Amino acid sequence: MTRKDYVLIAEALKNARPDPHGTTISRHRYDGWHVSACALADALANDNPRFDRERFLKACGAESSGCGATGPNGYACTHHENGQHVARGTESGSFAEAWNISEGR
Repeated sequence: MTRKDYVLIAEALKNARPDPHGTTISRHRYDGWHVSACALADALANDNPRFDRERFLKACGAESSGCGATGPNGYACTHHENGQHVARGTESGSFAEAWNISEGR
């Protein structure tokens, strides 16, 4: 794939981006959209080692690589791995928890 392809995909995702600051339903739609955008970014990064995942997500309109969902211990999602929310603690990026995205917020 070329840079032109990545730009085209990012623009399409940005145009389909739900409002993360609207109603609860809108936030759930954004969460689903965000998980899909992150999964696509992961696939593109696996295909091309020079692919800049964070730059792509920013171009898509993603607020960050994590969706901000709050887990059982109160930590916010910082990124997604294998269909799970992952939260990192504040101490030196220590692992806090991972929980399944399908379990909801």
